[in-house]
Amino acid sequence: MKKSTRLIVLSSLFAALTFIATYISIPLPLGGYVNLGDCFVILSGIILGPIGIAAAAIGSSICDLVVGYAVYIPATAIIKALMTFVVYIFTKTKYTKSRHILSSIIAEAVMVAGYLFYEWVFIGLGSAAIMSVPYNCLQGVTGIITSFILYAVLEKTGIIKRMKL
Repeated sequence: MKKSTRLIVLSSLFAALTFIATYISIPLPLGGYVNLGDCFVILSGIILGPIGIAAAAIGSSICDLVVGYAVYIPATAIIKALMTFVVYIFTKTKYTKSRHILSSIIAEAVMVAGYLFYEWVFIGLGSAAIMSVPYNCLQGVTGIITSFILYAVLEKTGIIKRMKL
């Protein structure tokens, strides 16, 4: 398969995986929910590199549209793109477990701060936007842990080596 075709297939696959993992949400007992979308946002940066930025932003944004949160599409597209870019920058020269974890923590901090800012300023929630921070932090921890586990599984089975562009 030509590299360009492979690139299109893998980026489409990751956009779809990001969408599905974001769409399937697990409600939390005290309100809010978590999903595994950030797992694929992080893995997009590690595995796909720069094209992963588009895959993560598109998959996440389409999910916002489908589930009725269209007002979040601009924020989601920018935030998920930035998250993927951060992970890519840290892991592009050499993948290590510590780089994976560090870049994921920074990426998730971008997510928490980005949504806080968007809700505070653009949605108009003001200081009430702070209420979403604990849920977004839990979402971030979920994304970091699941991406780390899934990457280890994919690496052990040799899939990562075959997916690398």
